Amino acid sequence: MLTIKVNKKLKDFSLGLDISLPQKSLVIRGSSGAGKTTLLRCVAGLEKVEEGFISLGNTVYLDTRRNICLPPSRRGIGFAFQDYLLFPHLSVEQNILYGLRHPGNNHGNPGLNMLNDIVSGLELSHAYLPRFPQELSGGERQRVSLARALLAGSRLFLLDEPFNAIDRKCCCRLLDFVSEWIKQHNIAAIMVSHTENDLFDLETSVLYLKKGQVASFYNEGCA
Repeated sequence: MLTIKVNKKLKDFSLGLDISLPQKSLVIRGSSGAGKTTLLRCVAGLEKVEEGFISLGNTVYLDTRRNICLPPSRRGIGFAFQDYLLFPHLSVEQNILYGLRHPGNNHGNPGLNMLNDIVSGLELSHAYLPRFPQELSGGERQRVSLARALLAGSRLFLLDEPFNAIDRKCCCRLLDFVSEWIKQHNIAAIMVSHTENDLFDLETSVLYLKKGQVASFYNEGCA
C-alpha cells in the first residue's frame, strides 16, 4: 500500500492530495503546470512539504507530525527525470550503476547482474556502455536515465514522462518491459504521462491533477 498525503504551497496554488493505492502502479495526468512533477519530487524527498505523510508498506518516508523525513538516498526510489540529469563525467555504464551506491537500495551485488537484463530490455546497445551522455541522442539518454531508475528503484520507481523522446512503436515495447520488471521485482511505480495509452497493466490507478488538486482518481485497464 502506497499512501501519499501532502500539502505544499506553490507559486500560483497549493498542491494538496490524500490518496492510498492498493495497486502497484499509478499514472498521473493533467495539464502543464498542474503539479505532477512536484508531486513526484515530494515523494522522492526532493521537495520540502509543509504538511504530509508518505509511506510504502511498513516504511514511513515522511511524517511531518512526528518529524520523520527520510533523505532521498534512503528511500529505495529510482527517479527517471524528464530532463535526464545524467552525470556528464560518468560513462553510460557508470550512470546506470550509480543507484547501487545508495544505502536505501537493497538490490546489493545482485544488482550488478541486472545490468545486462536492463540494457537489453530497454534496447540499449552494449556498445554504448563506455560512451558518455553527450555522445548519445535524446532518446538514448532518456533510456539511460530510465535504466538508472530501474536499477536504483528497489522499492519504488518515479517516472516523469519517460518516453517523450522515444518513438511510439519503441515506446510500447519499452513500456511492456518496464511493466514486466515491476511485476517480477514486486516494485511500485508512479509515472507522469500525457499519453492515454501509457498504462502499466490492468491494475493501474489513474490520477488527474488540476492546479494541484485531485480532479479524478480511478482504476483503468489496458486495451
